[in-house]
Amino acid sequence: MTAISYANADTNELGRYYPAALPRSSGPILAATDRTGASFSALRAARILNGSLHGAVTVLTVVEPLPLIVPEPSSLLQPVVITPELLSVVRSQTLTQIQAVDGVLSGWSIEVEEGRPSREIARAAATLGARLVILGLNHHGIVDRLIDGDTAIELLRESDTPVLLASKGFSSLPRVVVVAVDFSPESMTAARAAIPLLSENSVVHLVHVRPSATIFDGSGLWVEEYERVASRQLEQFRKALDAPAGITIEFKLLVGKPAKTVAEFATSIGADLIVSGTHGAGLMRRIFIGSVASGLLRRTESSLLIVPIPGHNRAAEDGLTTKESKT
Repeated sequence: MTAISYANADTNELGRYYPAALPRSSGPILAATDRTGASFSALRAARILNGSLHGAVTVLTVVEPLPLIVPEPSSLLQPVVITPELLSVVRSQTLTQIQAVDGVLSGWSIEVEEGRPSREIARAAATLGARLVILGLNHHGIVDRLIDGDTAIELLRESDTPVLLASKGFSSLPRVVVVAVDFSPESMTAARAAIPLLSENSVVHLVHVRPSATIFDGSGLWVEEYERVASRQLEQFRKALDAPAGITIEFKLLVGKPAKTVAEFATSIGADLIVSGTHGAGLMRRIFIGSVASGLLRRTESSLLIVPIPGHNRAAEDGLTTKESKT
C-alpha cells in the first residue's frame, strides 16, 4: 500500500490537509460470497463495475469451521474438519452462482479459503492489491451480531481497501450519490475513491451535518457563523475533489446526528450510493471504525462505500509485527 502524501496537499480554512490524490490501484475487484442469495448483489455489482473499470474480478468464498457438539460422555465442541471434498463442493457452488450473474466469466477467478471470513477477505485484498472489496449489504439482527459477529464491521477494522456494501437494488453504475463530509482527509479520500465508480452523468451531494446543540451562543450567532464557514469549506472541498466534467456537485448542510441524518437524506433523494470515510488508524480504528461509518451500515438501504485511509501501517502503530497482526 502507498502511504498518503501530504506534499502539495490543500489546506482548508480549519487548518486541515486534504491529501494529494493517489494513483489508482490496478488490482482486481475482490467480490466476497457466502454462496447465499444475499451475495448475488455483490457479484452483480462486481460485473457492473468491472465493465467500467476494465480489470479482473476475483471471487472469494471463505469456509468457516463450525463447532460440532459430539455425543456424551465428552460433550465437547470439536471443529468440523474441512476436507478437500468439501472445498471442491464449495468451489462448484461458487462457480454456479457466478454463472448465474455473468455467464461469460471473462477475467473472473475463484479463490476458496478456510478461516474467519473478515480476516481472510482482508488478507486476500492485501495480497492481490485489490482496488475494491465488494460484499452484499446485509443487515444483521442483534442476535446474529452477538453469535456470529458482523463480517462487514470486522472487515472494516482489518482492511485498508475500500469496501462496497452492494444493496439488492444495485443494477447499474451509481447516479445519485451522497458523500458524508466532515472536512477531514478521510472524507476527501473517500470522495475521490468513489468518483471512478460513478456514472458519467452522476449527481454527487456533498453533505455536512452540524451538531444540533446551540449552547455556545444563545442568540444563534454561533449557528450563523458555523454555517457560513461550513458553506465555504464545502466549496473548497468541491474544488479539491476536482471531479470530471459531467459529474454535478451539489452541497447540503444538515442538522442532527450524522449517521441518522445522512441516511435519511439519502433515502429522501433516492440515492444509489452513500460514501463515507473511517477515522483513525491502528488499534483504535479496529476497536471503533467511526460512528458515522458504522451507523450508516446499520441504517442505510442504499449501497454504501466505506473508504479507509490506505497505507497507514497499522502493525507499526500498534507495536506489532506484520506476522502478529495477521494472527
